[in-house]
Amino acid sequence: MYCPSCGSAGLENAAFCVQCGTRLPGAGSSSGPPPIPATPLHSTAPGTVWVEVVPKVYRNPFVRLRAFVADFLVVILMFAMLNFFLMGLAQDSAYAMRLFRNLVLPEFIVLFLGYFSLMEASPLQASLGKWAVKLRVVDANGDRLGFLRSLWRTAAKIVCILPLGMGFLRMLWDRNQQGLHDFLAGSLVVDKNAPTPITPYLDASVKRQAPGWLTGVTAALVIGAFVYWIVPNLDNLRDDDPPLYAKSVELKS
Repeated sequence: MYCPSCGSAGLENAAFCVQCGTRLPGAGSSSGPPPIPATPLHSTAPGTVWVEVVPKVYRNPFVRLRAFVADFLVVILMFAMLNFFLMGLAQDSAYAMRLFRNLVLPEFIVLFLGYFSLMEASPLQASLGKWAVKLRVVDANGDRLGFLRSLWRTAAKIVCILPLGMGFLRMLWDRNQQGLHDFLAGSLVVDKNAPTPITPYLDASVKRQAPGWLTGVTAALVIGAFVYWIVPNLDNLRDDDPPLYAKSVELKS
């Protein structure tokens, strides 16, 4: 049987057309209402309203602050465990304190760089703090960062920290929620379930990566700061103090 209104077939023993709701000829009386007509997926019928569901791309910037605090505590814990181990190796307590005093800054910087760079370049795409709050770090297309870009992103955080943390505040007014370090590295911090590629959901009028000259100048400043902080501490260890295992060697001999 065919519907006289829309031409739908296969309506034997039916009282109403399942497509348009028209009462079929020869159908018996029915006390129930006609069925709701099926609406095609791309219906253009009058009154049909299509709502585009935009996936969530970003989270509240203060969620990132919570993640950073958690990650900083993780780095502090790793730092404490490493120094507890090194102090146990040094047989001379005075030399152990000298070793700690001169290596504390280089150790912390290496741990900080290594932790964030390795975690955010891993398949997890997030440090432990970001993973806990369901964030991930991606490039402008939503893909995973390479290790070198992740390392540069982490090192560029020094530029955010030096002016009293003002570099981090950039994410409060930037439409893509990029801190200065994100802008320099061309990275984004997005919701864990954000789509890939992510480009169609970004504001195309806003630049997502700093120009090359600005990146170069910033890299020179970062390298200079690291050299200024680390090299003097390492030079202080080059004196006549006993080496790390000197006391234990003397005792055994």
